Amino acid sequence: MNNLLLEVENGIALLTINRPKSLNALNSETLAELNTCLAELENNEEVKVVILTGSGEKSFVAGADISEMVNAPGHHRRCERLRPGRRMRDLHGLRHPCGL
Repeated sequence: MNNLLLEVENGIALLTINRPKSLNALNSETLAELNTCLAELENNEEVKVVILTGSGEKSFVAGADISEMVNAPGHHRRCERLRPGRRMRDLHGLRHPCGL
């Protein structure tokens, strides 16, 4: 993973979005990594709780990475590639309690 850090200890998964220079803005790579990581955590019987946090001191997550949206071809592709709201709602469907 390039944009996430994951630590699992004593049944607690600490998942950190690690893009502090961009205030942890969510680009398509980060969203794909989140999807993969959350699916793996969902299937890990040892994980009882997932804590999602952001690195740095200024922001948890700034939102969608606007620079990626501007450079993506076509309006539809921009919208489909960056949908952090849908991914964040998916957190509530995990069988593990999740703290943001």
